[in-house]
Amino acid sequence: MPFPCEDIMSYEIIAIGDELLLGSTLNTTSHTIARKLFEAGWTCQRITTVGDDTTDIQDVLIPAIKRAEFLILTGGLGPTTDDITSEAAAHAMGLPLTINGDVLRKLENHNGFSQKIKEKLASMPFGSVPLKPEGDASGYLLIHGDTPLFFLPGVPGQAVALLQEKVIPWLQNHLPAQAVYYRVMRTFGLPETEINRIVYTSSIPENVTIGYYPVFPEVLISMVYKSPRGIAEGQTQNIQGDLYKDQGLERAINFWQHLISLLDRHVICDGDETIEAIIGDLLLRKHATVATAESCTGGLIASRITSIPGSSQWFERGVITYSNQAKMDILKVRQETLEQFGAVSEQTAIQMAEGLRRLAKTDYALAVTGIAGPTGGSPEKPIGTVYIALATPQQTSCQRFLFSRSENNHIPLTRTSIQQLTAETALDWLRISLQYGAHIYSSRYTG
Repeated sequence: MPFPCEDIMSYEIIAIGDELLLGSTLNTTSHTIARKLFEAGWTCQRITTVGDDTTDIQDVLIPAIKRAEFLILTGGLGPTTDDITSEAAAHAMGLPLTINGDVLRKLENHNGFSQKIKEKLASMPFGSVPLKPEGDASGYLLIHGDTPLFFLPGVPGQAVALLQEKVIPWLQNHLPAQAVYYRVMRTFGLPETEINRIVYTSSIPENVTIGYYPVFPEVLISMVYKSPRGIAEGQTQNIQGDLYKDQGLERAINFWQHLISLLDRHVICDGDETIEAIIGDLLLRKHATVATAESCTGGLIASRITSIPGSSQWFERGVITYSNQAKMDILKVRQETLEQFGAVSEQTAIQMAEGLRRLAKTDYALAVTGIAGPTGGSPEKPIGTVYIALATPQQTSCQRFLFSRSENNHIPLTRTSIQQLTAETALDWLRISLQYGAHIYSSRYTG
């Protein structure tokens, strides 16, 4: 039978490890767990990070057990002396620490561990059940009172594997999930504030939440629709039966499509595909190829392109022509052009793109040249001045950009962010040319 929304399960994550507090390790494990559980219908109410300290672990664990309807704990299950999660949890709940025979037997074949370490890895609070006793990182489930506690390794790959193989199936069988419909799109070229204005000039349907997540230099937009009727036990948002009977879902989908039309060419993808993956699909459909010539970005564009598996089908080459001599030798930029207009100029960028297209014999060629800083700027060409040229089968176009300030117009961009913004803009221009046939690129950074 369906469950009402007020009964939908929420949970907390407790991430354990000194390395998280010291900033030496990014807590990607909690991020991934929260995202995957949300997509499966469970909402994380709180993520707490705590160090490898028995008292601190106890201080966050006991209140969390009282608040949450289930808990995910990550980290501190390893073989070293600072891995104290099991001991601290057992002490906090007044339980003895016991050695699980199944896990210990699996570890007996591990010649790299002493008997003491094997027993430590097999130790867990009394009443715990290993999630995967045959695995290298077993994890375990302990139900304390009425609250399930899932203890997972801190290593992202191990934790996520157990989450998908063991934790989510257990939750689907024992706890209700909410009917959640989730969409995300990637955008580029509009600041978060402008996207917010566009969204809120429209009428957002009931039970729909819109979120904005800047991932420089893009902005990701998400939509969450939560069914007011809930969903039957064991179902997830991937099982569409109940959802598609909900008229609220239809309104949410229509709103999302309307939002895509409002944002128009600024939408890279209705989904989570990267801009370079979208470009690859477009080029494959056209049976076309591209090459890149980079100066100020130092190969960043080519690196992003070649991160896509199979990019060799549509990416012919990338050249880094950092010096004037390289521009002349490889791309045949004329010396008089460099002397008269400089390396950072429209004329040079055009000759770079056209020279590369002739050299590589590709359908498209991208060229970038600019001043990434922090030195080298002038009143005429300040730091952040970039010329991007795109050579296509029809024509060669070039535009000047000024990537000097962030969207609030008072924080200077760094060398790295100027390079990232240059690479993104070049790729986005290629995407729009392939998708819409546009030779002129509209950007708030056009100088």
